[in-house]
Order: sequence, then structure tokens, then C-alpha cells
Amino acid sequence: MSAARGDAALIELTERFDKVKLAACVLKTPKSMPPKAQCSREALKALDVAAGRIEAYHRRQLPKENPSSMKSRDARLALDRRSTRRCSA
Repeated sequence: MSAARGDAALIELTERFDKVKLAACVLKTPKSMPPKAQCSREALKALDVAAGRIEAYHRRQLPKENPSSMKSRDARLALDRRSTRRCSA
């Protein structure tokens, strides 16, 4: 398979390995709606809960620091988390 074949190769390999015949390789979503609006409130809440749990899990793995450096690290983590949510919306 040549990389230059693109969609045709993907369709052929999907049929060969997954036994599914695709008509096209286009994922259609309403363009007028941002991705976040396409999710249910329950799904968004579940993602927020999961993100919080993942952050808490990894936070426990960080090396212990003195209290003065904790403030700046917490501020950086909070800023990073907010910017990540904006980018994924």
C-alpha cells in the first residue's frame, strides 16, 4: 500500500482487516455546533470528574515540595487545566 493512496488505501485496509466496507472516509458532524455542544451534559460532567480524578492521582505522585513553591505550582496547574479545557471545547 502506498501512502499516496490516502483514503482509497484506508477504505481497502478497513475492508480487509475489519471486514467493514466504507463508502467514504469522512466523519460528518454539524459544523454549526462546537464539539462541546455535541456532548450531553452527563458526558461533560463525567469528563470533568474523570479529569479531576486523573489530576488528583498524578498530583499524589509528584515529589513533595516546600509550601512556598507549592503555591506557584498549583497556580501553574490551574492555569494549564483551564487552557486545556478551552482548547478541547
